[in-house]
Amino acid sequence: MTQTDTAASEVIAVVILIAVFAVAVGIVGVVMLSNPPADAAPAMLASVTYDNSTDGDHHLVIRHEGGDPLRKGEFQIFVNGEDRTDEVSGEDGSRGWTVWENGQALTLAMGGDPEPRGVLITSAGTNGGGTRWVLHLVGEGGTGTVTPTTGPTPVPTPGGDTLLNTADGKPGTLLPGGYLEFRVTGAYSYVEIEGQRYDLSIGDRVKLVVGDDGNGHIDISDSRVTQFAYDDIALYINRQIVRRGLIDEIYVSGQQNLVSTLTLRVPPATAWTQFVVDGTTIIDYWADEHGLILYNLMPASNGVMNLDNPSPTGTVYFTGSISGYVLQDHT
Repeated sequence: MTQTDTAASEVIAVVILIAVFAVAVGIVGVVMLSNPPADAAPAMLASVTYDNSTDGDHHLVIRHEGGDPLRKGEFQIFVNGEDRTDEVSGEDGSRGWTVWENGQALTLAMGGDPEPRGVLITSAGTNGGGTRWVLHLVGEGGTGTVTPTTGPTPVPTPGGDTLLNTADGKPGTLLPGGYLEFRVTGAYSYVEIEGQRYDLSIGDRVKLVVGDDGNGHIDISDSRVTQFAYDDIALYINRQIVRRGLIDEIYVSGQQNLVSTLTLRVPPATAWTQFVVDGTTIIDYWADEHGLILYNLMPASNGVMNLDNPSPTGTVYFTGSISGYVLQDHT
């Protein structure tokens, strides 16, 4: 073979290699376009406050507490089941806002209306796949956080006073970002977190936000909060974060205006499960396979809330109330 032949062979090899690469890129492109990425929910937190301090001029304030920004037109705000998205005003008081971002509040004028039964925020997926996602839920009847959504979530079935009890091997976890918030009404109240004690005054607003470790124990009875034992809690007092870590002790001798976005997720697993809502038995089976999501854990009508979910591999015991729930099939 001559030197000219060798050079020609090298050129042909390069051309063939480029052609093969172009074909491969084309195939990958077709596959990706034919199988777009799975739709995903925006990850965000919200809080809802009802202001009736001015007679006849009540307002619902919905604050973005962190996570993904939401563009106008890509999410909906339902109040008592009615879409009120187009009526909310932005930070400047106008309805010309385009994006709702961390720290910003949307305000809905309520006139003289009473506090709504519930608020529901839904959104399309981040990839526009047509899936509707529940981002925040407070209240009842299809209205009413949360919490960052991690999968397609149907509108929850309305809840009420609830009992959930599972056998070993069917654990449950509080989702990160959920919180319990209340106003202190009892004397001698305090929180000790990471060895630091914070004495609470009557009128203080306390917020306990769940972090990465959602396994522990909660006890509330007759307006007293006596346990909130989780390893990663952000403690806010009067809207200011003061410390984050393990709550060593908590004693609140009285509280009111309790708000909860606590969400308990029990993944599908085969184990004995008892689940009762408003006196109706939903599950009572020795080998039930369903998973559960319970929204907005609160004290029951008797004032008692007990959640015992100490281990990511153990059991769950919950008595209290919920705004709604979702049953998940075993896959």
